[in-house]
Amino acid sequence: IATADKVYRYYYYLILTEIDPTHYKKTQPDLNISILKKLLKEGMDSGAYASLAHSFYIQQKPLLAKKALNYALQKCPLYVQSPDLKMIASFNQS
Repeated sequence: IATADKVYRYYYYLILTEIDPTHYKKTQPDLNISILKKLLKEGMDSGAYASLAHSFYIQQKPLLAKKALNYALQKCPLYVQSPDLKMIASFNQS
């Protein structure tokens, strides 16, 4: 499976798990934080980086979310306007 496809698949399962945890928790792909960190270093499209940022944010990893979002913004600055990503974009690492 292509790297971006793994990210998208994980992101969608993560969202579905939030909506219906009893049903989707069992079927979530096996991608833990360490694997997701490795995916940051892969060359992906901006949409995959944006989904990865949102996945990190949902899992309460704001520094990783900001890093992934920065990769997305390098390719497409308009992601900063996305309602789901605005909070990550405004995060300060102080």
